[in-house]
Amino acid sequence: MSELPFKLNDAINAAEFLLSNRNNSLNNQDPNEVYDKNRLKISTNIQSEGSHHILSSVNMNDEVTCANNANMELEECKLFLHRNISRKFIDETSASMIYLNFEKKDVQWNGHGFAGGSVIYNTMILKKKNWNVKAFCFGPPKITDKVYDGLEIYSFYFNNDYFKYFPSESPFLQVGTIVDMETLECTKNPSFIPKPEIELQVHPIEDYIAKLKTFV
Repeated sequence: MSELPFKLNDAINAAEFLLSNRNNSLNNQDPNEVYDKNRLKISTNIQSEGSHHILSSVNMNDEVTCANNANMELEECKLFLHRNISRKFIDETSASMIYLNFEKKDVQWNGHGFAGGSVIYNTMILKKKNWNVKAFCFGPPKITDKVYDGLEIYSFYFNNDYFKYFPSESPFLQVGTIVDMETLECTKNPSFIPKPEIELQVHPIEDYIAKLKTFV
């Protein structure tokens, strides 16, 4: 295995932060809360270690249900991703970040599934604002049709990851560095990847943790 552009333990810790956030959010969820289970319900946890801030975002609803709720036509997919990831997530999360007033603007943002798409979107915005920002995303959807350079975004996929190919229409692309979970081979700014004729699944964050630990 060639030298990785990230520290393996950082990736494992990122996944474990996500698992902890998901479990804590489920335990603290109000059983009387009424919400649309067909839409995203993103929970973001913020932890500060000195001047370094770690954000971990997970979707509390079923990922495939949310995906199937989107019309798979190209323009509808763009609209779905914009409404459910970009606008909604920015409004909810930016308020927390402004409130905390991160002095050093040194951020690591972790995300899983649809929430990983939100993390990628926000990482691109923060980078434009000259923040020192790095992202670890596990099985995120594709959210753009443009190639971006200079982003420290690592997206981890199994070959049969559902969101590796979602949306399945061209010209949606992955952003940053794509990490193959079977080999840890890294590909930067890959071209469009067509949906394969295999059964796809949404991998829980536990799958990524277990696989990454086999490389230690």
